[in-house]
Amino acid sequence: MTQAGHHLRFGYADTRHGQLHYRRAPGHSIDIVLLHWAPATGRMYDAIIPALANLGLGAFAPDLPGFGASLKPAAPWGPAEMAACLLDALDSLGAAPVVVVGGHLAANVAIEMALRDPVIVPAVCLDGVYAVTEAEGAALAAPYAGLTPRIRPDGAHRHFVWDMTVAFLHEWNPRFEASPQTLPQMYAAMGDYLQMGYAAMLGWLEPEAPPPAYDALARIAALETRLLVLTAEQEALRPAFPRALSANPRARGHEFPGNHPLFDAARAAEYAAVIAAFARGG
Repeated sequence: MTQAGHHLRFGYADTRHGQLHYRRAPGHSIDIVLLHWAPATGRMYDAIIPALANLGLGAFAPDLPGFGASLKPAAPWGPAEMAACLLDALDSLGAAPVVVVGGHLAANVAIEMALRDPVIVPAVCLDGVYAVTEAEGAALAAPYAGLTPRIRPDGAHRHFVWDMTVAFLHEWNPRFEASPQTLPQMYAAMGDYLQMGYAAMLGWLEPEAPPPAYDALARIAALETRLLVLTAEQEALRPAFPRALSANPRARGHEFPGNHPLFDAARAAEYAAVIAAFARGG
């Protein structure tokens, strides 16, 4: 059970490509769409969904295509393909209009949803924008160097999932350390990661060809919807925050103190309050 007695409800939404798995708080319409960071799942928002419900807002957190229990494309999709699939899912559920919240990879998906259908998505919240310099990108990629799910002579594949999970959890929350206290978080995150499957993991880390470039700032500039950009003092994509704000005159910003509240269940209400205020036009 989640906070304030709200039970999460799970289900599947139909799209033309297959089904998307989702979680939501029952008894509410879909007001907020929460798109998880990669390689997480909608579980990332288990504390946020009931916190929004406490504020009278219904949240819907799908597993993105290729992640969690959602459909698995034969080849990795870019933001535009994911956006189209998510709009299919919302249509099948009769949900509109909605505020879409997305961070990191999912920020690009949120942008594309709003560009594709601003009537359905009249407001977007970007929680970490991947608009970094070459040096910043290299620094972000460095902890993942040498990580591969392939069998290796040195046996590193035996602890690959552990090492990978530590790396991305530390990227998202610089305070994170593997310890007896964080083992439950570690094992839940490893479960999320393993749901990608071997081929997707390999394609993510060792793509046969570089993925198409995505110019997040140019796409943000094209948005005509209401726009909120979030960051935190200790967020890995903090350097991109002023760039995203300056890309579109409609953009408003909010910076959380310290580490990101998504990684501290005790701060769920703080995060939900910012989203709710934006959703209501505040």
